[in-house]
Amino acid sequence: GFLIMVQASNLVIDGNGKVTAASTVRASIEAGVASCVKQKLYLLKFPPKGGAIVNHFPFVFTSN
Repeated sequence: GFLIMVQASNLVIDGNGKVTAASTVRASIEAGVASCVKQKLYLLKFPPKGGAIVNHFPFVFTSN
């Protein structure tokens, strides 16, 4: 199998739980795949918190 790691930095989530900004800082995959993952981050929805937050999320993909 193989291991792919994409780290998303400065994932900004607004008070309604919508991702308003995302950036990848390191990826062990080609830039096109990392860009695709970044685009999908904007589709994530989080529980409303009443105010914007900035988080750092690592994403690890593996193959069996």
